[in-house]
Amino acid sequence: MNKNLKKCAFLGLFTGASIFGLNTLIDRNAESKNVLSQQGRFFRFRDTDVYYSVRGSGEPLLLIHDLLPQSCGYEWEKVRRRLEKTNRVFVLDLPGCGRSEKPWLTYTTFYFTECIHEFIKQIIRDKTIVAASGASAFPAILTDKMYPEDMKKLILVNPERLAVSEQTPDKYHKMIKYLLHLPITGRFIYNIEMSEANLNALFHEVYYHRRSAVDGRVVAAFYEAAHKRNSNGRHLLASIRGKYLNANVRNALSSLSNLCLIISRDRKGSYKILTEYKKAAKNIETAQISGSRNLPMLETPEKLAEVMKLFLS
Repeated sequence: MNKNLKKCAFLGLFTGASIFGLNTLIDRNAESKNVLSQQGRFFRFRDTDVYYSVRGSGEPLLLIHDLLPQSCGYEWEKVRRRLEKTNRVFVLDLPGCGRSEKPWLTYTTFYFTECIHEFIKQIIRDKTIVAASGASAFPAILTDKMYPEDMKKLILVNPERLAVSEQTPDKYHKMIKYLLHLPITGRFIYNIEMSEANLNALFHEVYYHRRSAVDGRVVAAFYEAAHKRNSNGRHLLASIRGKYLNANVRNALSSLSNLCLIISRDRKGSYKILTEYKKAAKNIETAQISGSRNLPMLETPEKLAEVMKLFLS
């Protein structure tokens, strides 16, 4: 009996050590890509270092990436180059993403709302045009609602459906969240989901409209962003999978008067998204662009930049 227990204990320790070593190798391999620039700055939000960059001059414009652990400010790189000629462009890596710190906590829409507000208050210090991509639309909407003094205009680029945002956590989602927070097992599960092969498949099957347009350097940047800071992006993924980032923003939308919406025609469900937001928001300007799916800022940056310039003016 004692021998069997010793064998089981040894096997458990060996397996744990092997997984830990594999996790470390994956993170080192991802960070060795060195695609993401480290030439930006940090500001302090709730004991967390949050990375940002600023270029250009003129009216302040804040670009916020999609709210996913593989996303970061690099998402806006091609558009930023086009807009910094006329605007002072700030690009933010939200907490839990990219080059920012990734603390172990339950991330919520309100948490990111406060982060955006504090960034504008501490760093920009002026009424700002904010452009938010994907799921970051929800905290951006609430920032506009709660702190109207922060925003001159809000531009949403391919936001998530409102119906999806209203789902609430149940026992299954809470269990998934718990598993992803685990130091070894959770990190291993996260590393499988954020493998280079899986991210490459996402770009080919979901993110881009034209598979031939997928750039290996862009995939490498997302892979690096997902694994920076010892894959602690899993804590953000835990909150996403646990439905803790969902929030009902319909009431907030109904009262906004400075809202612009840009939708990719070729994105799956684009008509439903457009219809939902038009119905929820009384005052909204809309535009559609072709040739891209979820990430027009990377696939068709010239088209997106031109539409944004119209809204900026």
